[in-house]
Parts: sequence; C-alpha cells; structure tokens
Amino acid sequence: MTTITCLPNELLLNVFNKFDTLTHLAKCRAVCKTWKKLAERTMLGHVIAITSYEAKMRSLYAFLQAVPARQHLLKHLHFCLTRPHRSIDTIRLIQLVLTPSIESLTGHIFDQVLSNLFIDIIQGSCTDRLGRLNTLALSCHIGPPFEVALRCRATIQDLWLYNIMAPWTLADRLSEFQHLTFLTLATQTVNISLVDKILDNCLHLQELSLGFIVEHYEQQAPTATSIKKHPTLKALTIRPHSVWLLFFLMDYFFSKLINIEEISVNALAYPTLTDQDRDNFLRIPKLIHQVAQKELTCTLVHKDDARALLLYLKQAGYNRTIKAISSGRYLIEVAL
Repeated sequence: MTTITCLPNELLLNVFNKFDTLTHLAKCRAVCKTWKKLAERTMLGHVIAITSYEAKMRSLYAFLQAVPARQHLLKHLHFCLTRPHRSIDTIRLIQLVLTPSIESLTGHIFDQVLSNLFIDIIQGSCTDRLGRLNTLALSCHIGPPFEVALRCRATIQDLWLYNIMAPWTLADRLSEFQHLTFLTLATQTVNISLVDKILDNCLHLQELSLGFIVEHYEQQAPTATSIKKHPTLKALTIRPHSVWLLFFLMDYFFSKLINIEEISVNALAYPTLTDQDRDNFLRIPKLIHQVAQKELTCTLVHKDDARALLLYLKQAGYNRTIKAISSGRYLIEVAL
C-alpha cells in the first residue's frame, strides 16, 4: 500500500505548483523530510516580497543563508521598500537574493541608498548576475533602472519604465533588446516621431502601454506615406493625462499598426467633460472601425461625467455598459 509520504517527487512537485498560497505549502513542509524539501523549492519559486518589515527580512535572510542552495531557487522578487529603510539585514538580503536564477524583478525601491546599492550590485558584477531576467518592472528612487535593463538586454522580454527623463536616448537603445515583446513606458512628453522611433526599434513588440502628460509639438511629424508599418503589435494601451492629448496619436497608430487587435484608452476627464471632450470621445470608436478592434474602454473620474458620456454615446448609436470600479471612478465599455 502506497502512503502519501512515498509519492514520486515529480508528482508532488506538480501538485505543489498548483497551490496559489504559501500557507498551503507551509503546511506541506510539516508532513515529512521529503515534502519539506520539495515544498520549500516550490515556495521559493513563488514571488518573494522584499519589504521594510525587519523581523520578516531577518528571518528570510537566515533561512537563505543557512542553506546557500536555496538562494538559487529564487525566481521572482517583488520589492516593496516604499520608505527610507537601511537596516544591515535588508542590505545583506539584497546582496544575497540577486542571483543568476532570478527571472523577474518588480515593485518599488524608494530609498536612495538601497536604490544605489541595487544598481551597483548589478553594474559591478563581473559575471552575468541576472542572466535569466526576462521581466523588469522596478521603480527606483533615482529613476527606472535602465542600466540594469541594458545589462540584461539579451533576455528581457517584459520591460516597464517610468518617469523617463531622456526618452530619445531610450528609444535609440531599444534596438538592442532583441526579445522585447511587452513594453510599458511613462514619460513627461511624447510626440509621433518619438513613438515611431520606439516602435521601429522594437520590431518584435506585441504589446505597448504608453502613458504621457503633454504633447511635444513638432513641425514635421511622420506622414502616412513615410510611416514604416509595424507587423507584430497586437495590443495597445494609451494613458494620456487628459482626454484631448490622445487624439493627435490616434490617426498615426491606425496607419502604423497594421495587425492591431485590441486598443484600450484610459483617459482622465476632469473636473467635468465639455462638449468638445464628448465629441473627441466619439472620434475614437469611429477611428477604431478601421481596424479589427471590437471593444473600447475609457476610464473617467466622476460619476456624472460617466453618465453624461454614456448618454452621448447612446445617442450616437453605440452599445454601452457601466460598472463601478471604486469610489468615484467608473469604467465605460463601448462595444462596437
């Protein structure tokens, strides 16, 4: 008769990998020595949070330090250092967990000393410290760690960059990321030439999320005849600071993205929608009819604005649904 403690390791790992919470895996560790080892391997393969809670970080450091092989089981790190925090345990932990097995780095490091330490560890390494990193969505005190991304450009597939101060420099270097398929970019100013440069240097890109605050005026923007078509981008998310900022890009995108399948517009309208804003919103579904888009999503701030826009869209002949997202915010989904 086979007992649960004699089940094959491969079967146990398959079962453990289906657990969504670390609590269940922690209970499995108590069954027997074999289960403890396999459950720990699975636990370390989950997203591990690096936080400002000193007791937890001290415990995690001791756990990893006791058996060095555990450090190389880490795959996904999420940093949540949102306040000044410079304990020696946290510094040692950061030095310990940045191993070649890491596949994703996400979260926030707002402390300047820890941000500098993080980047210095990567930049100062004579070996390929993050040779398997494919996802970088990390915000640091000194800005997005683009230097880290460049160091890992051979493997990066999903890249998130916020508050870019030199977007043209970034655009020029993106051609070095040969496997980049998902790009999230937030910058102060943007224009068609900049976006065109980004897309032309990311020929493997499948999804682009673009957030910006103001449009930078340009006298000679690319024309429909001079635009080089982008064959692979399937999904586009636009997050302008205000409604009117997105429309100068819409015509360009429909000329550039010949295989686009999904477009999401996340535009804030405040304090109230004007008649011109509503007219501009109606332009979007009209333009989207040119491509294979089936659904448009807009996010508004005020409930009254959402209702007014729904009425306006209804009068224009579009289907509509509305559901609450959170207090004071509503999501409008317009099916075309």
